[in-house]
This record gives sequence, structure tokens and C-alpha cells, in this order.
Amino acid sequence: LGYTKIDDVSGCVNKGLDSAEFTQLVHFLAKQIKDLEKLEEGVGLLKPGEDPQGWKMEVSSFLRELGCPYSSLIEDDISTRFSTLKSRLMLLNFLISELMASQMTSINKPKDALHIKVEESPTARSLKGMLLALGFPKPPDNITPLQLFDKIHGKVKEVQSRASKQLVGSPVYTKQLSDKQWNDLGTLEAALNAEYTIRRKMLLTRLDATIQSFTWSQRMKGREGEIAETFSKIRSGMKDKPSVGLPDLLAAREDALIVEKVSSKKSRTHTQTSLNKVMIGAVPDRGGRTETMQAPPPEMPG
Repeated sequence: LGYTKIDDVSGCVNKGLDSAEFTQLVHFLAKQIKDLEKLEEGVGLLKPGEDPQGWKMEVSSFLRELGCPYSSLIEDDISTRFSTLKSRLMLLNFLISELMASQMTSINKPKDALHIKVEESPTARSLKGMLLALGFPKPPDNITPLQLFDKIHGKVKEVQSRASKQLVGSPVYTKQLSDKQWNDLGTLEAALNAEYTIRRKMLLTRLDATIQSFTWSQRMKGREGEIAETFSKIRSGMKDKPSVGLPDLLAAREDALIVEKVSSKKSRTHTQTSLNKVMIGAVPDRGGRTETMQAPPPEMPG
């Protein structure tokens, strides 16, 4: 333990609180444990001629914070506490054992060890949100996926039975699929995702180019940083990969089959504004028709 200030351990333990070496040893052990475990309580030094009652209370309070199992060291009469050889040996045995355990813990698991932050996957985030929405407590570590989803299925059935049919609606597809059909759906999903990823990349590239062109104006000189900061907040949420997958297809309800035209009378009731009544007059012909343009002359050889 690295303590070398005692020559006769047996003698100082026999003398007990009358021996300064004994109280200094207890103070040393308690200080080492307090520093390693970051405890609030501690044990000071018992000065010569000082009333030992306060020191005994400090030791008992420190033992209580450590969770000492020896009730006699904590609950016995304060005037006779630590007065026997057995109680003093129990005190030293407990403190030395706790210090050795704290030293081993600090070596094997240092407090300033590298902390690795594990990012939550989208699947885990969705599952967590579903459990919270259904009012589930945190599932135990030993639960299997089958048991978890059985409980979720039962809870969803219970919630669905209490909801009105108009609120939930009926699913679009209710039949069973074979393994081959699932594989075909997966292939189709991958092809559609690849197609719409290209389309979204093209649209986002055109958007980036459009925003960049705004900075070419003379009025925007010196405000490029402000434009970039404002746009980056919106642009960061635009992803090139679609977020629609097979789960959305299976979760689709019958109301997804009803597509209301944006130009319909019902939709226009809520989207019509005074700008729609502005009539644009005749505008000059700006050209742009490729069939009326002449090709540039071929480059002359150098």
C-alpha cells in the first residue's frame, strides 16, 4: 500500500486511538480511498489532546458512505466505538480491502479512458420511438427479438382495437408474399432507389448552382458568407437518397390511393391567393429555339 510510517503495527493497533500511528494509518487509508473513488466524506487527523469523539464520527460517516457491512463500526455507542482490538482489526481489514479494490479498479478501468460514442442507427432510433409511443418500458437485455416483437404486436392490436376505423384505415395490401416475391420486391426497390437517387442528385446540383449564381450579383458582393450560412442550414437536410422503402409500402393505407389534384376546386380553396389574379401581358420574344440558330464556324487549325 506504500505506507512506511509504522514500525510496530501490532503495537499501534493494540494501543488503538491512544496511538498517533494508528489514527494516522486510518487517515492515510481513508484519504487514498477518497481520492480514488471521488467520495465526499473523509477522515481527518486526530491531534494530540483532541476529543476522539469527533474523529470517531468522521470514521463512521466515511464507513457508511462506503457501505460498510459491519454495523458495530457504525451503530455502536460512540463512547465505546473502536475500543476493542477486534473492532480496530475489523476497521483496518475493511479499509485495506476497499483500498486494494479501488486501486485495481482504477488501473483496469481508468477514469480518463477513451470514451467511444456509439451512434444510434436509424433502425434502432425508429424502434426506440415506437416503444416510447406505445408506452413500453426499457426492455431487458436478455429479451430476444421474437419476444420483443410479439409484445409489440400484442400492444399494437390492443391500441388498434380502441381506435376508430376512420382513424386507422385499412391497409392497401393484405395478402401473403412468397420468398420469391419478397426478393422481386427488393430488386424493384433497389432499382427505383438508384433511379430516384440520380434524379435527386441532379435536382440538388441544379439548386446548388442556382444559389451560387445569386452571389454573382453586384448587390450580393460581400454577403457571400451570409448566403452560404443561411443556405447550408436548409441544404444539410436535403439528402440525395430517397427515404421511402418497403416498410412504407406495407404501412400504406387505402387513403394513399386517393390523389387530389393540386388544381382541383377543393385544393384551390386553401391555396388561392391574390397573386393568381394578376394577368401577365405580352412579353417580347427572347428566342432560344435551336432550329432557328446557326451553328458556330469550325475552329481553324493552329
